[in-house]
Amino acid sequence: MNRILCFIISIAFSMSLYAQTVEKPVLPSINWTSRDSRDEVTINNGTGKPMTVQITVIQNADNDAPGIDITNCGNTTHIDAGSTAICISDGSNPITFESDSAALTNGTYQIK
Repeated sequence: MNRILCFIISIAFSMSLYAQTVEKPVLPSINWTSRDSRDEVTINNGTGKPMTVQITVIQNADNDAPGIDITNCGNTTHIDAGSTAICISDGSNPITFESDSAALTNGTYQIK
């Protein structure tokens, strides 16, 4: 009887720990395109709380896709095509980015 009780308690404790460590759900990835260095993509944060955004720039088949210039992404101000940046917004300023050249570039971003 003591073994069964201990087993049940250990299962309940394990489930409790699991429930406390499961990450928040993330939103689906959003496709973006910046036609040139004047076509800015803006991610607004309406919550007023910090949020984490993962921005990826897609590399094309010729490996000559432009990168992006980023504003409000901590110390990261530029990433090349084929790269990803993790930005933590301050909760009051939007994260913005645009192609670093006169050429079109695209990718995805995901709010975590």
